[in-house]
Amino acid sequence: MGVYQLDAVLAVAFTVMLLPVALTPTLGILVRRHGRVRAVPLLVVAGLLGSACSLAAFTVFPLPEPETLECSGRALEDYWQLDPSASLVDAGRALASSGPLAGPVLQVVLNVALFMPFGFFALLASQWSWARVTLASAAMSLLIEVTQGTGVYGLYPCPYRLFDTSDLIVNTAGGALGAALAALAMRRWPRAIDPPRDVEERPGTLRRTLAVAFDLLFVLVATTAVQLVVTLARAGAVGIETAVDELGSGWFPAVVALATATMLTLGIPLLRGDRATLGQWLLAVAPARTGMPASRARLTVRFLVRWAAFAASLPALGFLVMAADAVVAMIRRDRGTLTGLASGTTTATTLAPGEPADSAS
Repeated sequence: MGVYQLDAVLAVAFTVMLLPVALTPTLGILVRRHGRVRAVPLLVVAGLLGSACSLAAFTVFPLPEPETLECSGRALEDYWQLDPSASLVDAGRALASSGPLAGPVLQVVLNVALFMPFGFFALLASQWSWARVTLASAAMSLLIEVTQGTGVYGLYPCPYRLFDTSDLIVNTAGGALGAALAALAMRRWPRAIDPPRDVEERPGTLRRTLAVAFDLLFVLVATTAVQLVVTLARAGAVGIETAVDELGSGWFPAVVALATATMLTLGIPLLRGDRATLGQWLLAVAPARTGMPASRARLTVRFLVRWAAFAASLPALGFLVMAADAVVAMIRRDRGTLTGLASGTTTATTLAPGEPADSAS
Protein backbone atom coordinates (compact mmCIF):
# COMPACT_ATOMS: atom_id res chain seq x y z
CA MET A 1 0.00 0.00 0.00
CA GLY A 2 1.43 3.36 -1.05
CA VAL A 3 1.72 6.42 1.17
CA TYR A 4 -1.26 8.21 -0.38
CA GLN A 5 -3.45 5.10 -0.18
CA LEU A 6 -2.48 4.68 3.47
CA ASP A 7 -3.30 8.33 4.17
CA ALA A 8 -6.71 7.88 2.55
CA VAL A 9 -7.41 4.82 4.72
CA LEU A 10 -6.34 6.74 7.82
CA ALA A 11 -8.64 9.64 6.91
CA VAL A 12 -11.63 7.31 6.57
CA ALA A 13 -10.75 5.45 9.79
CA PHE A 14 -10.38 8.66 11.80
CA THR A 15 -13.72 9.95 10.49
CA VAL A 16 -15.56 6.74 11.36
CA MET A 17 -14.05 6.61 14.86
CA LEU A 18 -14.59 10.28 15.67
CA LEU A 19 -18.00 10.75 14.06
CA PRO A 20 -20.07 9.48 17.03
CA VAL A 21 -18.03 11.62 19.44
CA ALA A 22 -18.32 14.73 17.28
CA LEU A 23 -22.04 14.23 16.61
CA THR A 24 -22.89 13.92 20.31
CA PRO A 25 -22.89 17.68 21.05
CA THR A 26 -23.64 18.56 17.44
CA LEU A 27 -26.94 16.69 17.40
CA GLY A 28 -28.19 18.62 20.41
CA ILE A 29 -27.17 21.93 18.87
CA LEU A 30 -28.76 21.13 15.52
CA VAL A 31 -32.02 19.83 17.00
CA ARG A 32 -32.44 22.95 19.11
CA ARG A 33 -31.49 25.18 16.22
CA HIS A 34 -33.79 23.60 13.62
CA GLY A 35 -36.49 22.03 15.78
CA ARG A 36 -35.82 18.54 14.44
CA VAL A 37 -33.07 16.35 12.94
CA ARG A 38 -32.15 17.79 9.55
CA ALA A 39 -30.20 15.71 7.05
CA VAL A 40 -28.25 18.46 5.27
CA PRO A 41 -26.87 20.16 8.43
CA LEU A 42 -25.80 16.73 9.72
CA LEU A 43 -24.04 15.99 6.43
CA VAL A 44 -22.30 19.36 6.64
CA VAL A 45 -20.94 18.54 10.10
CA ALA A 46 -19.85 15.09 8.92
CA GLY A 47 -18.15 16.72 5.92
CA LEU A 48 -16.29 19.15 8.17
CA LEU A 49 -15.10 16.31 10.39
CA GLY A 50 -14.06 14.24 7.37
CA SER A 51 -12.12 17.12 5.83
CA ALA A 52 -10.32 17.83 9.11
CA CYS A 53 -9.38 14.14 9.43
CA SER A 54 -8.13 14.19 5.85
CA LEU A 55 -5.91 17.18 6.62
CA ALA A 56 -4.37 15.30 9.54
CA ALA A 57 -3.96 12.08 7.57
CA PHE A 58 -2.34 13.66 4.53
CA THR A 59 -0.10 16.18 6.32
CA VAL A 60 0.96 14.58 9.61
CA PHE A 61 0.56 10.83 9.10
CA PRO A 62 1.92 8.26 8.64
CA LEU A 63 4.36 8.75 11.49
CA PRO A 64 7.84 7.33 10.84
CA GLU A 65 9.91 5.23 13.22
CA PRO A 66 12.28 7.60 15.12
CA GLU A 67 15.33 5.44 14.38
CA THR A 68 14.79 5.88 10.63
CA LEU A 69 15.36 9.66 10.79
CA GLU A 70 18.72 11.22 9.87
CA CYS A 71 19.08 13.99 12.45
CA SER A 72 22.82 14.32 13.05
CA GLY A 73 24.44 17.62 12.17
CA ARG A 74 21.20 19.44 11.35
CA ALA A 75 19.61 22.26 13.31
CA LEU A 76 15.85 22.79 13.62
CA GLU A 77 15.93 25.79 11.27
CA ASP A 78 17.31 23.55 8.54
CA TYR A 79 13.82 22.05 8.30
CA TRP A 80 12.07 25.41 7.91
CA GLN A 81 11.50 26.82 4.41
CA LEU A 82 10.91 30.52 5.06
CA ASP A 83 10.85 31.76 1.46
CA PRO A 84 7.10 32.09 0.68
CA SER A 85 7.69 31.94 -3.07
CA ALA A 86 10.04 28.92 -3.21
CA SER A 87 7.49 26.19 -3.96
CA LEU A 88 5.47 28.46 -6.21
CA VAL A 89 8.54 29.36 -8.26
CA ASP A 90 9.47 25.67 -8.56
CA ALA A 91 5.93 24.88 -9.69
CA GLY A 92 6.02 27.65 -12.27
CA ARG A 93 9.29 26.41 -13.73
CA ALA A 94 8.06 22.81 -13.77
CA LEU A 95 4.86 23.89 -15.50
CA ALA A 96 6.82 25.71 -18.22
CA SER A 97 9.25 22.85 -18.79
CA SER A 98 7.26 19.67 -18.12
CA GLY A 99 3.58 20.60 -18.21
CA PRO A 100 0.76 20.45 -15.65
CA LEU A 101 1.50 16.89 -14.56
CA ALA A 102 4.95 17.72 -13.19
CA GLY A 103 5.52 16.87 -9.53
CA PRO A 104 5.89 20.43 -8.15
CA VAL A 105 2.75 21.52 -10.03
CA LEU A 106 0.71 18.60 -8.73
CA GLN A 107 1.96 19.31 -5.21
CA VAL A 108 0.51 22.82 -5.33
CA VAL A 109 -2.73 21.64 -6.91
CA LEU A 110 -3.17 18.88 -4.33
CA ASN A 111 -2.54 21.29 -1.45
CA VAL A 112 -5.25 23.59 -2.78
CA ALA A 113 -7.63 20.68 -3.32
CA LEU A 114 -6.94 19.32 0.18
CA PHE A 115 -7.98 22.55 1.90
CA MET A 116 -10.99 23.34 -0.30
CA PRO A 117 -13.36 20.90 1.49
CA PHE A 118 -12.28 22.28 4.86
CA GLY A 119 -13.08 25.86 3.83
CA PHE A 120 -16.33 24.74 2.18
CA PHE A 121 -17.75 22.81 5.14
CA ALA A 122 -16.32 25.22 7.74
CA LEU A 123 -18.31 28.11 6.29
CA LEU A 124 -21.51 26.07 5.97
CA ALA A 125 -21.22 24.69 9.51
CA SER A 126 -20.21 27.93 11.24
CA GLN A 127 -21.91 30.41 8.86
CA TRP A 128 -19.02 32.76 9.45
CA SER A 129 -18.02 35.32 6.89
CA TRP A 130 -15.70 34.40 4.04
CA ALA A 131 -12.88 36.38 5.69
CA ARG A 132 -13.19 34.59 9.03
CA VAL A 133 -13.17 31.14 7.39
CA THR A 134 -10.11 32.15 5.36
CA LEU A 135 -8.36 33.15 8.59
CA ALA A 136 -9.43 29.83 10.15
CA SER A 137 -7.92 28.00 7.15
CA ALA A 138 -4.69 29.96 7.59
CA ALA A 139 -4.64 29.05 11.30
CA MET A 140 -5.25 25.38 10.52
CA SER A 141 -2.44 25.43 7.95
CA LEU A 142 -0.09 27.12 10.41
CA LEU A 143 -0.90 24.49 13.04
CA ILE A 144 -0.09 21.73 10.57
CA GLU A 145 3.14 23.32 9.42
CA VAL A 146 4.34 23.91 12.99
CA THR A 147 3.50 20.29 13.84
CA GLN A 148 5.58 19.15 10.87
CA GLY A 149 8.44 21.59 11.44
CA THR A 150 8.92 20.75 15.12
CA GLY A 151 8.84 16.97 14.81
CA VAL A 152 5.40 16.82 16.46
CA TYR A 153 6.46 19.36 19.08
CA GLY A 154 9.63 17.55 20.06
CA LEU A 155 8.27 14.01 20.19
CA TYR A 156 10.70 13.13 17.40
CA PRO A 157 14.45 13.86 17.56
CA CYS A 158 14.08 16.01 14.42
CA PRO A 159 11.30 16.95 11.99
CA TYR A 160 10.35 14.36 9.37
CA ARG A 161 8.67 16.95 7.13
CA LEU A 162 9.45 20.57 6.28
CA PHE A 163 7.80 23.70 7.61
CA ASP A 164 7.06 25.43 4.29
CA THR A 165 5.73 28.98 4.19
CA SER A 166 4.72 28.42 0.56
CA ASP A 167 2.32 25.75 1.82
CA LEU A 168 0.78 28.32 4.15
CA ILE A 169 -0.11 30.48 1.17
CA VAL A 170 -1.34 27.62 -1.01
CA ASN A 171 -3.35 25.97 1.79
CA THR A 172 -4.99 29.24 2.75
CA ALA A 173 -5.87 29.84 -0.88
CA GLY A 174 -7.54 26.42 -1.00
CA GLY A 175 -9.56 27.19 2.13
CA ALA A 176 -10.55 30.60 0.75
CA LEU A 177 -11.68 29.05 -2.54
CA GLY A 178 -13.74 26.41 -0.71
CA ALA A 179 -15.33 29.11 1.47
CA ALA A 180 -16.21 31.14 -1.62
CA LEU A 181 -17.98 28.11 -3.14
CA ALA A 182 -19.84 27.59 0.14
CA ALA A 183 -20.97 31.22 0.16
CA LEU A 184 -22.38 30.75 -3.34
CA ALA A 185 -24.15 27.57 -2.22
CA MET A 186 -25.65 29.41 0.76
CA ARG A 187 -27.07 32.06 -1.57
CA ARG A 188 -28.43 29.46 -3.96
CA TRP A 189 -29.93 26.99 -1.44
CA PRO A 190 -30.22 28.84 1.90
CA ARG A 191 -33.26 26.92 3.21
CA ALA A 192 -31.72 23.53 2.45
CA ILE A 193 -28.37 24.28 4.07
CA ASP A 194 -29.77 26.25 7.03
CA PRO A 195 -33.45 25.27 7.35
CA PRO A 196 -35.69 27.57 9.40
CA ARG A 197 -36.65 26.41 12.87
CA ASP A 198 -39.70 24.17 12.71
CA VAL A 199 -40.40 22.46 16.03
CA GLU A 200 -41.47 18.86 15.53
CA GLU A 201 -44.44 18.47 17.89
CA ARG A 202 -44.49 14.70 17.36
CA PRO A 203 -40.86 13.54 17.51
CA GLY A 204 -40.21 11.40 14.48
CA THR A 205 -38.86 7.87 14.31
CA LEU A 206 -35.35 9.09 13.45
CA ARG A 207 -35.10 11.36 16.49
CA ARG A 208 -36.40 8.71 18.89
CA THR A 209 -34.15 6.04 17.37
CA LEU A 210 -31.11 8.28 17.66
CA ALA A 211 -31.95 8.96 21.32
CA VAL A 212 -31.96 5.21 22.04
CA ALA A 213 -28.76 4.72 20.02
CA PHE A 214 -26.92 7.41 21.98
CA ASP A 215 -28.16 5.96 25.26
CA LEU A 216 -26.64 2.63 24.21
CA LEU A 217 -23.41 4.42 23.30
CA PHE A 218 -23.29 6.21 26.66
CA VAL A 219 -23.87 2.95 28.54
CA LEU A 220 -21.12 1.21 26.57
CA VAL A 221 -18.63 4.04 27.08
CA ALA A 222 -19.42 4.39 30.79
CA THR A 223 -19.19 0.63 31.39
CA THR A 224 -15.85 0.42 29.57
CA ALA A 225 -14.48 3.46 31.41
CA VAL A 226 -15.40 2.12 34.86
CA GLN A 227 -13.89 -1.29 34.09
CA LEU A 228 -10.71 0.34 32.79
CA VAL A 229 -10.28 2.66 35.79
CA VAL A 230 -10.83 -0.13 38.32
CA THR A 231 -8.52 -2.49 36.42
CA LEU A 232 -5.74 0.11 36.28
CA ALA A 233 -6.17 0.86 39.98
CA ARG A 234 -5.93 -2.84 40.81
CA ALA A 235 -2.94 -3.21 38.49
CA GLY A 236 -0.90 -0.96 40.77
CA ALA A 237 -1.02 -3.66 43.43
CA VAL A 238 -0.96 -6.96 41.52
CA GLY A 239 0.22 -6.06 38.01
CA ILE A 240 -1.73 -5.45 34.84
CA GLU A 241 -1.96 -9.09 33.69
CA THR A 242 -3.27 -10.30 37.03
CA ALA A 243 -5.70 -7.40 37.24
CA VAL A 244 -7.08 -8.18 33.79
CA ASP A 245 -7.46 -11.86 34.72
CA GLU A 246 -9.22 -10.98 37.99
CA LEU A 247 -11.55 -8.28 36.69
CA GLY A 248 -12.01 -9.26 33.05
CA SER A 249 -14.36 -12.14 33.69
CA GLY A 250 -16.76 -13.48 36.30
CA TRP A 251 -19.09 -11.30 38.32
CA PHE A 252 -17.25 -7.96 38.07
CA PRO A 253 -18.11 -7.01 34.44
CA ALA A 254 -21.75 -7.98 35.06
CA VAL A 255 -21.97 -5.82 38.18
CA VAL A 256 -20.40 -2.84 36.41
CA ALA A 257 -22.79 -3.23 33.48
CA LEU A 258 -25.78 -3.44 35.83
CA ALA A 259 -24.71 -0.39 37.84
CA THR A 260 -23.84 1.88 34.93
CA ALA A 261 -26.85 0.93 32.78
CA THR A 262 -29.23 1.38 35.72
CA MET A 263 -27.74 4.73 36.66
CA LEU A 264 -27.79 6.13 33.12
CA THR A 265 -31.18 4.83 31.99
CA LEU A 266 -33.11 4.95 35.28
CA GLY A 267 -31.19 6.82 37.98
CA ILE A 268 -30.56 10.00 36.01
CA PRO A 269 -34.13 10.18 34.58
CA LEU A 270 -35.58 9.74 38.09
CA LEU A 271 -33.57 12.77 39.24
CA ARG A 272 -34.48 14.95 36.26
CA GLY A 273 -37.68 16.95 36.17
CA ASP A 274 -38.41 16.02 32.56
CA ARG A 275 -37.55 12.31 33.16
CA ALA A 276 -35.21 12.22 30.14
CA THR A 277 -32.20 9.98 29.74
CA LEU A 278 -29.00 11.58 28.44
CA GLY A 279 -29.79 10.41 24.91
CA GLN A 280 -33.34 11.77 25.13
CA TRP A 281 -32.09 15.08 26.53
CA LEU A 282 -29.63 15.32 23.65
CA LEU A 283 -32.41 14.86 21.10
CA ALA A 284 -34.89 17.05 23.04
CA VAL A 285 -37.43 14.33 23.83
CA ALA A 286 -38.72 12.93 27.13
CA PRO A 287 -41.24 10.41 28.49
CA ALA A 288 -44.66 11.97 29.14
CA ARG A 289 -48.13 11.07 30.33
CA THR A 290 -51.19 13.20 29.45
CA GLY A 291 -49.09 16.26 28.80
CA MET A 292 -46.95 15.96 31.94
CA PRO A 293 -43.60 14.26 32.63
CA ALA A 294 -43.96 10.54 33.34
CA SER A 295 -44.27 9.46 36.96
CA ARG A 296 -41.43 7.63 38.65
CA ALA A 297 -43.45 4.40 38.69
CA ARG A 298 -44.12 4.55 34.94
CA LEU A 299 -40.49 5.48 34.33
CA THR A 300 -39.41 2.37 36.22
CA VAL A 301 -41.68 0.23 34.04
CA ARG A 302 -40.11 1.80 30.92
CA PHE A 303 -36.68 0.90 32.27
CA LEU A 304 -37.68 -2.70 33.02
CA VAL A 305 -39.10 -3.21 29.53
CA ARG A 306 -36.46 -1.41 27.44
CA TRP A 307 -33.24 -1.41 29.45
CA ALA A 308 -33.31 -4.18 32.06
CA ALA A 309 -31.98 -6.78 29.61
CA PHE A 310 -28.94 -4.61 28.82
CA ALA A 311 -28.41 -3.92 32.53
CA ALA A 312 -28.47 -7.68 33.15
CA SER A 313 -25.82 -8.23 30.43
CA LEU A 314 -28.33 -9.84 28.08
CA PRO A 315 -27.80 -7.73 24.94
CA ALA A 316 -29.49 -10.24 22.63
CA LEU A 317 -32.73 -9.98 24.64
CA GLY A 318 -32.36 -6.20 24.77
CA PHE A 319 -32.05 -5.88 21.01
CA LEU A 320 -35.01 -8.26 20.62
CA VAL A 321 -37.13 -5.90 22.74
CA MET A 322 -36.01 -2.94 20.63
CA ALA A 323 -36.90 -4.83 17.47
CA ALA A 324 -40.36 -5.50 18.94
CA ASP A 325 -40.64 -1.78 19.72
CA ALA A 326 -39.88 -0.97 16.09
CA VAL A 327 -42.40 -3.50 14.75
CA VAL A 328 -45.18 -2.25 17.02
CA ALA A 329 -44.41 1.36 16.07
CA MET A 330 -44.71 0.50 12.37
CA ILE A 331 -48.06 -1.24 12.91
CA ARG A 332 -49.74 1.37 15.11
CA ARG A 333 -51.02 4.57 13.56
CA ASP A 334 -49.90 6.66 16.52
CA ARG A 335 -46.38 5.16 16.26
CA GLY A 336 -46.65 3.85 19.80
CA THR A 337 -44.02 1.33 20.88
CA LEU A 338 -44.22 -1.76 23.05
CA THR A 339 -42.32 0.06 25.79
CA GLY A 340 -44.74 2.96 25.68
CA LEU A 341 -47.81 0.72 25.76
CA ALA A 342 -46.47 -1.31 28.69
CA SER A 343 -45.67 1.78 30.77
CA GLY A 344 -48.62 3.89 29.66
CA THR A 345 -46.32 6.68 28.52
CA THR A 346 -45.51 8.53 25.35
CA THR A 347 -42.37 10.26 24.09
CA ALA A 348 -42.80 14.01 23.80
CA THR A 349 -40.69 16.78 22.34
CA THR A 350 -39.27 19.22 24.87
CA LEU A 351 -38.50 21.98 22.40
CA ALA A 352 -41.95 23.60 22.39
CA PRO A 353 -42.66 26.22 25.08
CA GLY A 354 -44.43 24.93 28.18
CA GLU A 355 -44.90 21.37 29.33
CA PRO A 356 -44.21 18.49 26.94
CA ALA A 357 -47.27 17.49 24.92
CA ASP A 358 -48.34 13.93 24.27
CA SER A 359 -46.63 12.38 21.28
CA ALA A 360 -45.30 9.12 19.93
CA SER A 361 -44.18 6.50 22.42
